[in-house]
Amino acid sequence: VRTGSSLANSLIRMGASVLTLDTDIVELNSLDGDVFLPSHEGMLKTEALQKSLQALVRPGATLQGRAVDVVTSSITGNLLSWSDVIISAVDSDASRMAVAAWSTALLKPHLDVGIAIDHNHEIGADIRLMLPNQGCLACVGGFSQQSRLPELVAERFALAKTNFDQVEKPDFRLQRSGSLRSMNQIATHLGIRLIEQLYTGKFATSRYLRLEDKTQFSIRELNAQKNSTCPICHSFLGQGRQALDEDEIRLLALRLSGRIRKIG
Repeated sequence: VRTGSSLANSLIRMGASVLTLDTDIVELNSLDGDVFLPSHEGMLKTEALQKSLQALVRPGATLQGRAVDVVTSSITGNLLSWSDVIISAVDSDASRMAVAAWSTALLKPHLDVGIAIDHNHEIGADIRLMLPNQGCLACVGGFSQQSRLPELVAERFALAKTNFDQVEKPDFRLQRSGSLRSMNQIATHLGIRLIEQLYTGKFATSRYLRLEDKTQFSIRELNAQKNSTCPICHSFLGQGRQALDEDEIRLLALRLSGRIRKIG
């Protein structure tokens, strides 16, 4: 919530066009982000963002939102194909995997911003900007629940066939345990700075920043090199807007989990 709304808010104010894809609704625990108001409770997040940010859209730019699940929707590839940069700010490794695969298939830069808290209650963030044909999130170990990806993907497809109001919702305090506004703001704008540097020619390679708040606050740069055995890069690089369907996504989750080891 904080990360995605902060990204949308900043990009719109910078003059960019933004398309948001999200099926969630605004709940009480959503109101500590950048743009949601008490009056938005119960609305789709995409609709609430539109109401909050539309007045900030610069001439020539656009703000659009679609209630689309990037894992299960058949139109995800068509929607993402119009993007200059694809950004994921999600709390699900199933969604993160799907965005990584689509970015690879469409040859688009992929910025992923993820914040988490560990068992010692220390908060950190990974900010990864992966460039076309230079690797993807799978190359740099980008999934915290990689072994559970098949189950996470199966849950998303099951949820897509279920009435949202009938779904038992998890305790948001556990689901968002890494959501701290100060860290979200820092991580979000480190990601935006990477995009600025990319498009001003400061670098032309994938980047991986790790933000840590332990005994000392630090930002480290980690290896962002392509992995020659990566299932995403091997199977989907440049395959275009029809590259993934339900079977391909389920198979990819199995490969990344290690339950199917052979690529191709």
